[in-house]
Amino acid sequence: MKKHVSKLFNRANAFGTKKPLLGVLFALVLSAFAIGVSSCKAWRTVSTSATYVQQNDTSKTTTTIQTKTVEEYTGVKK
Repeated sequence: MKKHVSKLFNRANAFGTKKPLLGVLFALVLSAFAIGVSSCKAWRTVSTSATYVQQNDTSKTTTTIQTKTVEEYTGVKK
């Protein structure tokens, strides 16, 4: 375990940082970014519209109903 930690600190110093802890934090952030890039998100918007006309002897009424649905998909790289 100490050997792995020592290698991690040496790699952190290879990034040009003078403080090992800062290098380790940089390596963790870089790793988190790499993991986050491996998945993707996609959105789909579905819009519908319906019009109804009601008519009697003296009046005519038009009603329009519109809906919008946003669907989100999360993909994972296999």
